[in-house]
Amino acid sequence: MAHLFGFSYSLGAFVAGMLIAETHYKYQVQADLIPFRDLLLGVFFITVGMQLDFGIISQNIATVSILLPVLIAIKMTIIYSIFRFSSTASSRDSIKTSLSIFQLGEFALVIFELANAKELLDPTTGQILIVVVVLSMIMTPFVLKNISKITDTINKTDEPTLDTAKLDISTLKNHIVLIGYGRLGKQISYLIEKSHMNFVAIEGDIKSVKDAQKQNLPVIFGNASQKNILESVHIRDAASVIISIGNSQKLHHICQSVNELTNNTKTIVKVNKHEEKELLEDLNLSRIVVKTEKTATAMFDEAMKC
Repeated sequence: MAHLFGFSYSLGAFVAGMLIAETHYKYQVQADLIPFRDLLLGVFFITVGMQLDFGIISQNIATVSILLPVLIAIKMTIIYSIFRFSSTASSRDSIKTSLSIFQLGEFALVIFELANAKELLDPTTGQILIVVVVLSMIMTPFVLKNISKITDTINKTDEPTLDTAKLDISTLKNHIVLIGYGRLGKQISYLIEKSHMNFVAIEGDIKSVKDAQKQNLPVIFGNASQKNILESVHIRDAASVIISIGNSQKLHHICQSVNELTNNTKTIVKVNKHEEKELLEDLNLSRIVVKTEKTATAMFDEAMKC
């Protein structure tokens, strides 16, 4: 229908996807299309690579070297400004967001290929723009792997550690260290307070930390995978450590850091599935709680009470 009205097939496919997304079958359709998506994505990148002319690229390497950082800087500045001034995100979070999506994506390749096909760009300009996009995509995994270090280098003053005016943890001993102050972490902290025990929580979201500190709760901002942050909450003197974070990628790194500092401390970790549990079994952790198992057990117990 899109083609019938003079629009492109791509627009028709996009609208069709939007319509399917409103139905109950969207997950099944998505699962059925994944093999085709992966196959066609591979074919797309192969065709882009085959069209690169390394002779033209080598002749214009200076232009590419200038254009690549300039375009990345412009995109990062726009993303940083949007997140920093139109939301409650901190400067550090805005920088990390702009770093995580700094690359010039696949859609740019589609646009440039279409422009070349319609002779809107001369071949040299097209080659330069395509290689700039490809280089930015090649850089992405290296930037994402070191995103925290790069952010620390760019923004050295934004990360608060302890609000000592409201929070005094210098004398804590036999307390509970809670890593992660999301919905589960808040519920755990409520149970700890109800049991009249001392705790201190480490959270990476500055908004959650500020909200907690307004209520005079012992929550600090920091990256729990950094040993100096763990040592600042006297983790060696803690009675136990509870790790309840949702990001499974950070979980193993945090558990390693905790394990190195607290070999004899009781450490309880929440994971989402068995695969995550298997990755942590080589560490000296007291208990690994699998979320799906506990949920299934609780639901079964409730069913048996009926």
